[in-house]
Amino acid sequence: PKKMADSNRVENQIFDKSFIKKELNQHLSLQLSATRLKAVWFDIPSKTYIGFQYFELINSAWDVIKKELIKNLNYQSVSLSLINNKYTLVPKGLFNEQNKADFLDFNHGEFDSEISFDSITSQDAILVYALNNELINSIKHDFPGIKIQHACKSLIEAISNDELAKDKCLFVNIQENSFDISLIRQKKLYFFNSFTYK
Repeated sequence: PKKMADSNRVENQIFDKSFIKKELNQHLSLQLSATRLKAVWFDIPSKTYIGFQYFELINSAWDVIKKELIKNLNYQSVSLSLINNKYTLVPKGLFNEQNKADFLDFNHGEFDSEISFDSITSQDAILVYALNNELINSIKHDFPGIKIQHACKSLIEAISNDELAKDKCLFVNIQENSFDISLIRQKKLYFFNSFTYK
C-alpha cells in the first residue's frame, strides 16, 4: 500500500489498466462510512468490474473522494451507499414525509443533519436516516445526479430476495465496528437491527 497525501491510506487498489481513459462508459459506486471509503468502477458496455480502491480515512472523507476519484473524470453515473447506524425502519402505512425527523428522533434523539429516506419495496417499509449536510452538499455539487441511499436498503432488499428467505432464516452482516442482524420468514422481515462492538 502506498502512503497518500493528507495521511489517508490506500489499503488496497486493483485496476484493469486497459479501461483507463474510458470513464465516459463507467459507473462509479462508492460506499462511505465514518472511517472507510470503498470505490468500485464498473464498465457499462462490457459489464465488467474494472477497479477497486479501499481507503482508511484519517482526514475528511470528501478530501479523499475529490483528490482520488474526480480527477476531471465524467462518469456516466455515480452512486453512493452510506453506512451509519443513525437510521430507523418505519412501516409504509405509518410513514409521513413531513414527519420523517420525528421517526428518527424517537429512536436516536435530535440530529443537526439532513434527514432522508429510502423506500424498501420488498418489505413495504421506509428506511429513514441522517445525512451529513456539508458532506452531502459537496458530493451533490461535484457529482450532479448522484444516487444516494443507505446501505441497509441494499442489504434488506438482497436478503429479502435470497432463496433462503423462503424459510425462517437469520442473516448476520459483519462490518468494521458493527453488525446487522436480520430475521426473515417466508420473505417477510421480522427483525432488523444494528449493534456496535469493539
